[in-house]
Formats: sequence, C-alpha cells, structure tokens
Amino acid sequence: MRQIKLFILFLISVLTYPSNSYAKWQYVSKTIDGSKYYIETNTIIKKNELIYYWELTDYVDEGGYGYLSDVTRVVVDCELNRYKNLQITNYKGAMGTGNVTGNGEVSKKWVYPVPNSIKEGVLVFICN
Repeated sequence: MRQIKLFILFLISVLTYPSNSYAKWQYVSKTIDGSKYYIETNTIIKKNELIYYWELTDYVDEGGYGYLSDVTRVVVDCELNRYKNLQITNYKGAMGTGNVTGNGEVSKKWVYPVPNSIKEGVLVFICN
C-alpha cells in the first residue's frame, strides 16, 4: 500500500511540474543586467478569479548565490493586481537545468508589483 501511495505522489509531481524537456517557456522580458523572464504557457490554470502559472528566471551570473536560474509557481489575482510566490526552486544551470541548489522564500501575504517593473509586465502578460 505504501508503494502505491509513493507511486501516486511521484506521478502527480511529475505531471504537474513543468519539466524543461517538454515545457514551453515563452520569453516575456529582460532586466537591465540581462536576466530573462519566461512563462510556461502550457500549464497556466485559471481557477475562479485566480491564475496559476510557472515562471522561469534565467540570470546572467550566479551573483554569489550559487544558482543561474529559478523556477517559481505563482498565483495571481488579476482583479486586484497582486501575486504570491507559492514555490521557488533554484537551479545550478541556466533555464532550470542542473542540480537543485535550494528553495527560495515563498510569499505568505499578497505582493503588489512595483509600477513599471518586470513583475508588473509579467502580470499584464498573464492576465491578458
């Protein structure tokens, strides 16, 4: 019975997490330093008034943190222009590849994007 539960948990995680081998990352924007932001367009979920999506940030260098990219599960409230980071996974390599080096801090409260920021642009992309 335990093996069946473990297999089901494994299957759910494989099917719901966007593997880079089949993920369709659509470029959204770039920062002044060259870091690039992508959205996984195949797994966007609209549920009630909220939108759930995966976001990939590809950094120019490790910047002393030990990773070149991270993949974040985000929920957006388009009506109130706010978001929460639900899960953040850091990767040693570019574009969500290589070893996982850690997990980022998730949002406990709703966050409002800074006007004219990359994040505001991502929310406009997701909500339209």
